[in-house]
Amino acid sequence: MAEPSTAGVVVAGVIGAGLMINGEAAVGALCGGCVYFIAHAELSIPSRIALSLVSVVMGYMAAPMLAGMTVFGVGPIDLPGPAAFVASSSVVTATLAAIKARRAAVTNKGRQMASILLTWITCLLCIVTFIRLFTYRRRGARFRRDVSVMATIVMMACITTCFEIVTGKLVIQPAAWPMIVIYGVLAIGLLKTRGNLAPVLRGF
Repeated sequence: MAEPSTAGVVVAGVIGAGLMINGEAAVGALCGGCVYFIAHAELSIPSRIALSLVSVVMGYMAAPMLAGMTVFGVGPIDLPGPAAFVASSSVVTATLAAIKARRAAVTNKGRQMASILLTWITCLLCIVTFIRLFTYRRRGARFRRDVSVMATIVMMACITTCFEIVTGKLVIQPAAWPMIVIYGVLAIGLLKTRGNLAPVLRGF
């Protein structure tokens, strides 16, 4: 009577032969899946198990292709085990890296569009602020030198900002949106006061 271990090997061999499974490729793919499972400890256990299974299956399926490849005149290696190991340990990692790169590209494109939009909104607000201050008429209001100096400084800042934006030297990042809110509040306040900066400053 055969020992249990021997019987198990015989049964496995019969099943493998019946299913036409390449034992070397299967072992290589399984080892590659184990490497992936151990190397990605930052993932949750269910995710590691699922991705490791995908790694084993795809590594086994890709083994014949890698084993039969010829690179720079070298090959084919005709070693299903090592080929399956390389494929299994790298195929999922390469796929996830490609997905992350794609997501990063989409995110960067969205941030770039938002940055362009915020930059030109800032330029428009600066133009409105400058025109409203420049066209202000006192019409009997008391002259205040300090307010006049601050209005001049604000107009100079608006001109400089517009110049830097037009020449491409200034680009507003999405994280700077609170600054644009301040510009907007200032521009709206000056429109309501017809360019009189004093009431706007008292409001702040």
